[in-house]
Amino acid sequence: MACIKHITIFLNYLNDVESVSVELNGEGTIYYTTDGSYPDGRSIRYTGPFPVEDGTVIRAVAAWKLNGSRSPMSTAKWERTTAAG
Repeated sequence: MACIKHITIFLNYLNDVESVSVELNGEGTIYYTTDGSYPDGRSIRYTGPFPVEDGTVIRAVAAWKLNGSRSPMSTAKWERTTAAG
């Protein structure tokens, strides 16, 4: 039975710094884009949290094994909200 891998994208805001971290439930190499395009092996390899700006669309996919299997793509969009009042 195949194990389906999932990617979780965390949008972080701490001390006036907006950043993204990506987590994979299993082994693999995570690739991502910040322009809304579909990530592949030529995309940016995830190595740790990275800064984002308002309106950034993050897409991430994990690849593993030599056969090129990959996880379903995860997508998140950073949008800063302000408190009403």
